[in-house]
Amino acid sequence: MAILSAVLWKYHQATGMIKKFVEDKKINLKTDFVPWLFNKDLIPFGNTSERIRINFSSQYTVTWQYDQESGLYKVWQNNKPLQAIEGVNNLIIQYAQIKIVDQEGRRNIRLTGSGEAVICQKGICQEGGWKKESGRTRFYDQTGEEIKFLPGKTWISIVSTANRIDY
Repeated sequence: MAILSAVLWKYHQATGMIKKFVEDKKINLKTDFVPWLFNKDLIPFGNTSERIRINFSSQYTVTWQYDQESGLYKVWQNNKPLQAIEGVNNLIIQYAQIKIVDQEGRRNIRLTGSGEAVICQKGICQEGGWKKESGRTRFYDQTGEEIKFLPGKTWISIVSTANRIDY
């Protein structure tokens, strides 16, 4: 019990120091962050598409495969499973203007404004769009209604407007 009391006391002290630091530095912790919408009982609308292939170049492809058993999209790079990502519940392909700016291949990616998107959930993909004026990027279906996401992991692949995907 003495160890727990000591840990709680240290936590209390640290919390007080953090609050004092924020006050002393006049840091504004208020935000206009608005979370995405979620629906655990979501029934997606669109085309059945359990395999999504993104051709980034002739040497580099990414394939997402929907696994019915786990309810997750699993990822392969160049036809090899990528073990670092266990799977995602929501897969978004966000089209953006991408320009190569130098000989090193660095890119300038426009992620403000609006553009097209494909949103995949539960083995179904629907075409829609994205908008970002400030804050968080929002995703919409073709009728303009904001997309509701499944709780869990969400992956956004930024793809050049010059590329298309197979799904």
